[in-house]
Amino acid sequence: MSEHVDTFKRKPSGSKYRKRKAEKEKEFEKTKKFMNIGKYITTKNHDLNVASTSEIQANASVVESLSDKSDQLAVEEIVDEVSRSEETSCVTITDAAQDDTIGNVQQIQILDDVSSLVPNISDPATWPLTRNSKIIDHIITNGPVQTHIDNYPKNDTGRHFSNSHFTKKLANNEIIQRRWLIYSVSKNRVYCFCCRLFDSSSTSNLASEGYNDWKHLSEMLKVHESSTFHKKFYLSWIEAELRLKTGKTIDCQEQHLIRKETTRWNNILCRLMHITLYLAENNMAFRGTSDKLYTPNNGKFLGLVQLLAKFDPVMEEHLRLAVKGDVSDHYCGKDIQNELIELMGEKVKSEIISRAKKSKYYSIIADCTPDISHIEQLSLTIRFVDLSSDVDKISVKEHFIEFIPVNESTGERLTELIIDILNKYGLELNDCRGQGYDNGANMKGKNIGVQRRILDINPLAVYVPCGCHSYNLVLCDAAKSSVKSVTLFGVLQRLFTLFSASVHRWKILTDHLGLYTIKKLSDTRWEARIGSVKAVRYQISAVHDALITLAIETQQTDVQVSHEATTLAEQLKDFGFIVSLVVWYDILFQINVVSKSLQSTDMDLGKCTDMLKKCCNFLEEYRNTGFKSAILTAKELAEELEIEPVFRATTRIRRVKRQASETAQDEPITSPEKKFEVEFFNCLLDTTLTSLNERFEQLCEYSESWSFLYNLKQIPEKHDLIKLCSDHQ
Repeated sequence: MSEHVDTFKRKPSGSKYRKRKAEKEKEFEKTKKFMNIGKYITTKNHDLNVASTSEIQANASVVESLSDKSDQLAVEEIVDEVSRSEETSCVTITDAAQDDTIGNVQQIQILDDVSSLVPNISDPATWPLTRNSKIIDHIITNGPVQTHIDNYPKNDTGRHFSNSHFTKKLANNEIIQRRWLIYSVSKNRVYCFCCRLFDSSSTSNLASEGYNDWKHLSEMLKVHESSTFHKKFYLSWIEAELRLKTGKTIDCQEQHLIRKETTRWNNILCRLMHITLYLAENNMAFRGTSDKLYTPNNGKFLGLVQLLAKFDPVMEEHLRLAVKGDVSDHYCGKDIQNELIELMGEKVKSEIISRAKKSKYYSIIADCTPDISHIEQLSLTIRFVDLSSDVDKISVKEHFIEFIPVNESTGERLTELIIDILNKYGLELNDCRGQGYDNGANMKGKNIGVQRRILDINPLAVYVPCGCHSYNLVLCDAAKSSVKSVTLFGVLQRLFTLFSASVHRWKILTDHLGLYTIKKLSDTRWEARIGSVKAVRYQISAVHDALITLAIETQQTDVQVSHEATTLAEQLKDFGFIVSLVVWYDILFQINVVSKSLQSTDMDLGKCTDMLKKCCNFLEEYRNTGFKSAILTAKELAEELEIEPVFRATTRIRRVKRQASETAQDEPITSPEKKFEVEFFNCLLDTTLTSLNERFEQLCEYSESWSFLYNLKQIPEKHDLIKLCSDHQ
């Protein structure tokens, strides 16, 4: 009874089952393809993937009788054998039979990218221990690569490998090549190509671990090349190589079908990637409400696929099979779209990093902005000199790297994030030569800001604040300098709010206005403010008429709107408002010209400093003579509105009580015009000049050290040049 029980195979325990499963998964991971876009598509006939090399190994005993012959004679006999067996080694089929076979194939497995499994085919030490037929065919097709090095590494005894071992001297003094001998750079050992490839159970070091006993290498090679097992695998290698080159392998028809199907899938993926690239370049949405082919609202991606299928036979056949259900995956779903976008993004990012490393030195530009989901994100951009193109086309490039969610926007946390990203892409912080941030305290802080922390690590990473941010802050300071300035922009915002509240009111405004229209004010983009000021400055009478028309039309229907329009119309007729409108337009116009110029691609440090100085000179001159010219311009606008060009007098002059210790008493300004000039005009210009000099002081300091390099055609005199170079150093 016990003998009968032992004949049955016992079921493994749970522990043994899990152990076997773990071993199988570990073995599978060694040969698994990385980043495989394609899902596996199997065939109805699973024997299609049997490669020629396995058959050659199985039939190696057939050619074992040739082992006693010389290598050259053996090769010649194999060539004759191949030529004689051309009619019998392959099963010939007609074109009709091929088409029928292809039609019956429902799912053919796409060839793995064996290059990812064999990253360095010239180094036999890196070949995977578990090699399937496709890997062996790939290695044989590329052939042995003999690495020749002038200075080979020496061992403890001072010996090393020599290139002379790659050749063999025969008895008749003829020198032939040892094509099968290859050297591994990573292991500093030599291997036998054919034995390493086919013999998995040999005890010879040339086939397994490699040989590095350089003292006895010559004797070892003579013994190895005359051995029976070497000749057997050498003949197997030569036969497989000839059959692969001539396309006369045992499974040539199956290989032909696989190659044909692989080419078809490559063509399909190429078209899908071009569609993805087109949509990404134009910043268009990929998907719609449906993810199915030939359904309404299925998005731009599927729409372009369907459009291409009307004119392209490859896509037409692919969609026919997809709709019919003859393929398991048509590669048009949302998952493959995301994967294609990710792969393209990684490729672009790797190219950017490669160019940045080639140029070595770079600068960083960072800014934090909350997205629509109220998550703070840090955007990092690098700036470098692109050396990848021709010498005549060298240019400065700025490339965005990525967005990083930020939970803490402190200077310490942001510095850690920036350094982590640079380390992630292999960019050395010591190669950073510039920093560009906004004017936030956590970024530009002199003690604990990001720029200070990075300067402590790399003193050569000079910090330059963003010019556009600086100009916005200059104008923000100026807009808060007096009550008149706040009132001006408040009236302009009320005008836009009133007319944009309904289509009918906007129609009344456009009927009265001509070339310009009023704009909405923005706290960050002051270009919108100059547009709003410009529209009222040159069309103040038309805006006044539009307000009167709106007040009359809404007098019976909407009393609140009528009152607002009447109040704004009276505000426009204030001569002080008109003067402030003219002054602000003159200042904004000049600063906007400089701000636009700073954003041009050909702007350098020297030109930037010159424009800043000219802007400051204009403001200083405007402070001395601008008020009178503004009064003259305002009088012309007052004539259009048919009002008297006089400032409204204050109802009561407030006098400050003199203290007992005071020896003099401040006389109050009694003239409304003088009071307007002191409290509005002088205060506005003084605030603007002070803020401008303060925020661009650091930029001017850098210009003194660097600007002479931007105009080499006008090199200063020798003693000045020596001083500039020493200061720059």
